[in-house]
Parts: sequence; C-alpha cells; structure tokens
Amino acid sequence: MMKKLFVTAFVAASLSACGFTPLHQSQAAFIDQSYSNVRIESLDGNNPDDKEAGFHIKQSMIDRIGQGSGEHILEITPRLRQSRLGITGDDIASRLEISLFVK
Repeated sequence: MMKKLFVTAFVAASLSACGFTPLHQSQAAFIDQSYSNVRIESLDGNNPDDKEAGFHIKQSMIDRIGQGSGEHILEITPRLRQSRLGITGDDIASRLEISLFVK
C-alpha cells in the first residue's frame, strides 16, 4: 500500500515538473499570459471548402486560447481534400474520405 502511494506521488511530481498539462482541462486554467499577444488569422484558399474549414479552425482556436492583441500573428492556411472511396456501378460515390491539412 505504501509502495503504491509512493509511486503515485512520484509520477504526479514528475509530470508536473515537465510542464505536462491535461488535454481536457478547463479553459480558464489553460489560458496563460503567453497567449495574450497572439492574433490568429486564417489565410483562405481559393476553394470555398477551404474558407469554411479555416473559419471553423480559427473559431475553435480563439475559443481555446482567446484572441490576443496581435503582437504575434499565427497564420493558418487550411486545405480540404475529398476523395471518393466507394463507387457504385453507376459511378456514384457512396463513401468519401475527407482530409484536412493545415499549414
């Protein structure tokens, strides 16, 4: 019992020392002063799907880290690609593979 407690305490101390932060922690705990000067911009492509994907990515990032003053700019360039996977005898796609690349 004592050994399990010691191992648990050691692992917890090790993780906190390396800067580990849980993926699903509260937003208030995540926002740090280091993100206060970052502005997020989406560089839209020519494809309307790229523009929509860029909008959703930008909004998700703003919800997560906030919208900063803009001393530093994080530019995201989305590229959405669709390819047909399942094709019927009538040459109609029954399944699609959708891939999103962000630069």
